[in-house]
Amino acid sequence: MASSDGAAGHGPAPPVPPGELEAAAARFVPPRLLELLGVHDISQLRLGASTERKMTILFSDICGFTALCESMRPEETFSFINSFLEAMEPVVTAHGGYVDKYIGDAIMALFPDRADDAADAGVAMLGALERFNASRGRDDRPAIRVGVGLNTGVVMLGIVGGPDRLEGTVVSDAVNLASRVEGLTRKYGAPLLCGERTIYSLSEAGRHPARYLDRIRVKGKRQPQSVYELYGADAAATLAAKSESLPFFEQAVAWYHLRRIDRAEPLFRSCLERAPEDAPARFYLERCRAFREE
Repeated sequence: MASSDGAAGHGPAPPVPPGELEAAAARFVPPRLLELLGVHDISQLRLGASTERKMTILFSDICGFTALCESMRPEETFSFINSFLEAMEPVVTAHGGYVDKYIGDAIMALFPDRADDAADAGVAMLGALERFNASRGRDDRPAIRVGVGLNTGVVMLGIVGGPDRLEGTVVSDAVNLASRVEGLTRKYGAPLLCGERTIYSLSEAGRHPARYLDRIRVKGKRQPQSVYELYGADAAATLAAKSESLPFFEQAVAWYHLRRIDRAEPLFRSCLERAPEDAPARFYLERCRAFREE
C-alpha cells in the first residue's frame, strides 16, 4: 500500500522559495511593466491599472514565415521560433526596451525612454539576424529575413483582461501604425522602417542614417503619414552609397509623386548605379515603368 506522507513521490510539492517564484513571474510579467505602473510586485497588479506615456513601439516579423514552416515538422517549427526569439530578445533588453508580447514569430517591444533606443535596437536586431543565419550553418536552410517597423506616440499602458486572465499591454493608434509600418518593409524591400514621429523624436538624428520613403494612408487617420527608411544596418558600401545619393533619391520621390516620371526615372537609375542593392530605388523605378505603360 502506497504511503500517504509523500515518501513515494505523491505528496504535496515543497513550497517554492519566494526568490524563485519572483524570478519565474518576471518571465511572464516584465519588471519594467511593474515599474511603469508604479507597483512593486506582481501581486499588486489590478485590472484597469494604467498610465499614459510617450513610447516607441517596435514590431518585428519574419518574412515568408508561413512558406518556411511548410518545410518543417511542427516540433521543428517550434524549436526554430524559440531559437530565433532567443537571439532577438536580449537585443531589445540591451537597448532599454522590453518585449510586450510574442505573436507567433513576431515580436512587439516597447521602448519607454528614447526613440533612439528603439532605432538602435532595430539596427542591432538586423545584425543579430546575420549571426543567427550564420549559426544555422546548412545550405538547405534559407537565410531568414525580417521586417522591423517603429512608431512613436502617446499610449495607454495598463492591465486588460477578465476575472481569470490578465495581461499587460498598450492601447493606441500609434501601435497600429507601428504594425502597418512593419508590414511595408516587404513592399519596399527595406528591412527597417519608421514613422515620422519616430524621426522627429530622435535626439541623435545624425547617428541614424535615414531617408524619406513615402506617404501612406492609414485607416482612422485623416492625413497621410510619412514613412522613412533607417538604413544604418546596411553593408558599409551600400550605406555609404545611399548617403551619397540621398539628395537624388528624395528629389526622385518628390518628382514621382508630382507625376513627373521623366525627371524621377533618371534619378532613381542614378541611385541604383551607386548602390545596386538599393531595393527602394528599384521599387520606385519599377513604379515609374508601370506608370509609363499605363
